[in-house]
Amino acid sequence: MSKAAGWLRRLRPCLIPFCALSAWQGAAMLAGHPLFPSPAAVLLSFRDCWQPPGLHLLFSAGRLAAGLLPALLIGLPLGLLLGFFPRSDRYLSGLLYLLGTLPKAALLPLLLLAFGVGEGSKAALVFLILFFPLVLSVRDALREIPPVLFAPYRAAGLSGWRMLLDIALPACLPALFTVLRNGLAAGISILFLAEAYGTRYGMGFFIMDMWVRLEYDRMLLGIFLFGGFGFALCRLTDRLEKCLCPGKKQDRTDRQPD
Repeated sequence: MSKAAGWLRRLRPCLIPFCALSAWQGAAMLAGHPLFPSPAAVLLSFRDCWQPPGLHLLFSAGRLAAGLLPALLIGLPLGLLLGFFPRSDRYLSGLLYLLGTLPKAALLPLLLLAFGVGEGSKAALVFLILFFPLVLSVRDALREIPPVLFAPYRAAGLSGWRMLLDIALPACLPALFTVLRNGLAAGISILFLAEAYGTRYGMGFFIMDMWVRLEYDRMLLGIFLFGGFGFALCRLTDRLEKCLCPGKKQDRTDRQPD
């Protein structure tokens, strides 16, 4: 492969975004309306923001982490418990199904009453988004493990911890990463709604504040920054999955010949 062909291969993922930005720029120039700013205007608005968007993004990232970490620390052991002990699953699965299907956005008024308008209600909302799918996915992944794989461990008299570390956790990791990717997208969406109330910092506040001020270029800047943040988290999740789940099949697009 020549050097030019190698560069073209690396630039292929940028082709569609470049075409989309070019089309957006052309449409904005034709429209000539402040409600439809061009991508150049959105980028130039970054330097003139009275509050740096990076500060708002930092607050949003902290709230997302405050909901994500407890969901992992509580949801993973509970999913393993339900998967290993069917009796506990019979008692708890109905409650998990009921609570998991409740619309989380509708719970925001209750969370505001319980935790106030501060950080607790926002972290709790992200926690609820991630917790129930995580528990059920870990439980279902354990159910898919053939029982014959545990037989040699029991015959050798090895502890349950060895079975957990050698068989159960590796089997659950792919499902866990899938839930994380989907949950991060849903968590960012619901966090935008939560940050529109009772706060002065966060990307949700920044976007709504720019909308009220009729500064649509900065509003779009906040939307794209928030979306880019979610994109970066999903890519990081993919990287971690490749490192921790080396036996998982690669995406077909990675194996297609040029």
